[in-house]
Amino acid sequence: MKEQKSRATSIVPAFIGKDEMNLAEYPFSLLTHRIPPNRKTYSLTQHITDSQGRTVKQTWSVLGSDKYGLPTPYDDDVILALLYCYKDQNFQGRKIHFTLYRLCHIMQKTLSKREYDRIRESLNRLTSTTIVAANCFYDNAAKSWVSETFHLFDRYKLYQEQKRQGSPLPLSFIELSEVFARSVAIANYIKDLDLKTYYSLELPISKRLFRYLDKNRYNKSRYEEAIMKMAQKLPLNYTYPSQVKQKLI
Repeated sequence: MKEQKSRATSIVPAFIGKDEMNLAEYPFSLLTHRIPPNRKTYSLTQHITDSQGRTVKQTWSVLGSDKYGLPTPYDDDVILALLYCYKDQNFQGRKIHFTLYRLCHIMQKTLSKREYDRIRESLNRLTSTTIVAANCFYDNAAKSWVSETFHLFDRYKLYQEQKRQGSPLPLSFIELSEVFARSVAIANYIKDLDLKTYYSLELPISKRLFRYLDKNRYNKSRYEEAIMKMAQKLPLNYTYPSQVKQKLI
């Protein structure tokens, strides 16, 4: 693993991507690549006090499909690589154009059939996973908390990447859902993210913690949070703070 890390660092220059704020705050994937086949959903619930002094119950649920299951940490890697490609398009339209080769390069992965197959599997999960968010978003114009059910991506089209005579193949693309496109391209609810640092991290929990803290300390000189509240957002399901601390070390 250390050799892989050194290789990636030597060939990949520092580059800044984009992270969508809601996905940095609320988990899209569990912190394991080995999700039991019979587990198709997970949820987190929290109570907050809004600017009007009202207590608001928020629930964030992720529903995987029967065939492809729940998202994995690898899917977070793919989302950030796709958002980097979208940034290069100046966030124009809802189709993100990409090649498997480019996604591998952004994610600092070795080019191989195995890696291409992993990306294909990830694209299937990304287009089949549903998010149910109850009171997680606030509509400032309507002065109301909003509940929404949505996908991040509606569909994708993937062309075989091979040399051929004549005109080149069209670029593959994945199409953002109306909800996700509205957040990223219209509301600009995104922030810079150091992708070189992110992809150099080896463990899913390290990557998730990096995104979560980077979002919550954004434009702040200091940030503090109760450890059990943070654990819930990662998510880490432990009973005692000492267990969470041990996992984060």
